[in-house]
Formats: sequence, C-alpha cells, structure tokens
Amino acid sequence: MMRRHLLAALLALSASASAHTAVTGLTPAAFATVSAPKAVQLTFSEPIDLHFATFKVYPFPETGDQLALNRAAADLTKARISVKNDEAVRADTAPKLSGMAARLGLPLKTGLKSGNYAVIWRILSDDGHVVTGQSVFSVR
Repeated sequence: MMRRHLLAALLALSASASAHTAVTGLTPAAFATVSAPKAVQLTFSEPIDLHFATFKVYPFPETGDQLALNRAAADLTKARISVKNDEAVRADTAPKLSGMAARLGLPLKTGLKSGNYAVIWRILSDDGHVVTGQSVFSVR
C-alpha cells in the first residue's frame, strides 16, 4: 500500500516537472474571421518571463484549408521567429516586453487590411524547454 502511494506521488511529481508551458487561450481564436482587432490576446498555462519570449504577427497571404494554413504557418514560424529588425513587415507594433505574465495583449497596427494573419511565438517554459507555436486568423 505504501509503495502504491509513493509510486503515485513520484508519477505526479515527474508529470508536473515535465509539463511545458503552453498557450491555452488566443483571441482572435484559430481560424476565426473578425473585424480588424486592436490586439492579439494570449493566455499561458503559467506565467512566463517575457524577456525570454518572442511574439510576432505577420500578414499571411497563404490560402487553403486549416491543415494547409497550419503547415504554412509552422514554416513561417521556423523561418521568421528569430529574424531581427522585421518590424516594417509585421502587423504587430513590436512592443518591448519584460516582466512575468500569464496573459499578454500584443498590440496590432491600425488599419489591418482584410486577409489572413499569422501569430507566431516562442516561449521558454519554466522547465527550460523552448516552446514554439502559431495560429492563423482572418480579418474581414
């Protein structure tokens, strides 16, 4: 009986220690069609250090079904997440981020044109793992 409790406790500890921080909420939601938003809102599974995070929003001319858009957005993430000085081609205002946050409002430039936009991110989990992701929304 004691072994079972010990094993359960060890499994619980190892599961929580290996969990990566995730984006648990995103507005606009993935594949949503919205009027031009003023910001993209991200919610995380735990507070993150914004100093070690990158968030970008790009106009995204890709078309297709959700699978094709996800693949193209993943390719964009790999190609652009580490690029510096790309503010002119982005849809976000490239704010300087610092501190800890469980939620983030990423301001967008005014007058977004209709079409697709890709939100891409790279965050550092509390366990030291880098987590990247992306989402696509459309402006009507």
